[in-house]
Amino acid sequence: MALTILDEGIIWKNPYPSSYARIAISGHSVQTREGDILHAMQVGQARMSPDSQCLLTRSGDLGKSWSIPEPLTTNNLTTEWTATRVVMCNANDGALLAGAVRSTLILPGTPGWLPENGGWTGSDARLFRSNDSGRTWSCVAPIEVPSHEGGFFVVSTPPLDMGHQRLGVVIEPMFTGPMKSEIHQDEMIFSSDGGRTWGDRALMAKDPTGNLLYFDPRPARLSSGRWCCLLWTHDARTDQSLEASIIYSSDDGRSWSEPRLLPFWGFLSVPLCLSDGRLLVVYNHRRIPQGVRCVISEDEGHTWRLDEEIVLWDQAARKATGARCVESSARQWTGTALTEMFSIFDYGIPHPIELSDGSVFISFYATALDHVMHQRFVRLNVRTP
Repeated sequence: MALTILDEGIIWKNPYPSSYARIAISGHSVQTREGDILHAMQVGQARMSPDSQCLLTRSGDLGKSWSIPEPLTTNNLTTEWTATRVVMCNANDGALLAGAVRSTLILPGTPGWLPENGGWTGSDARLFRSNDSGRTWSCVAPIEVPSHEGGFFVVSTPPLDMGHQRLGVVIEPMFTGPMKSEIHQDEMIFSSDGGRTWGDRALMAKDPTGNLLYFDPRPARLSSGRWCCLLWTHDARTDQSLEASIIYSSDDGRSWSEPRLLPFWGFLSVPLCLSDGRLLVVYNHRRIPQGVRCVISEDEGHTWRLDEEIVLWDQAARKATGARCVESSARQWTGTALTEMFSIFDYGIPHPIELSDGSVFISFYATALDHVMHQRFVRLNVRTP
């Protein structure tokens, strides 16, 4: 089997859980030009606590050891602006670019807090740049997102090179009140001046009937030059999640195909185009048995090697296994999908990057039997036998 776990371990875990509460979710990694793995994560007292902030840690030995996490700071902001979550990528000129998101989070009991929003009531974002592999950062400009009736748009991706000297980021809606499926739509917004201003928009996915919601859009450029984007597909009428969907763009994000269901359930699915042209997808599987899984396509997402689909994190066993996946069965949410997401989920948000040695480093948050939510990784062999 081509997909095997080479190594696994902890990126960061609260070393003193009995003394003070700290959990880490929303991880995102990049390999710097020096070969280090730089990892950003959202750390706070709880999943959606107002004190949440982005911390950075670094490994120079493929994840065996990590530096003491430090806050991401900028050297050119005159007012205090603390990023909650950061997503990073390598720019063509050797710099690092990051989409830095500041979330407005409120505590239970505060007006506006609902089980369906977990206290997440707003968001704004900025484009950051680092010329020294993430040691220091400067703010390029705010990422100006459009308004959204019934909620707000969230920047989901790092700045993507969309060709023709354009940058693009994917934005997705979050609701401050009850879910309004009729206005749920995923979009891309573009900058033609290096991220200093943002203007053009392109619709990615929207069901005109309002029945299907396309959560968590995650894109990747394919070896053919096209883009694909995977979507968590949810039926708003039944509050049931369907198989993951895929869409394609052949014009650098200006237009996208209609969503097509895939043969696996990915409740956040992240694609990665490998250097050999194959498409690896890492995803949360929230059917029974639950866990983080991965699978490969050899033809840009048209067919999938489900016979080689493996488990990266087994939620019931609370460990990384690398075992072959078994057929799963549906289950009921604890409440609704959104209330469970903000209260019950104890693993997820995987993010894969291909390293210079040909292996794939995949981070995710997980919770072991000690109930401490933390950042973990697996390093995966993806080479064919």
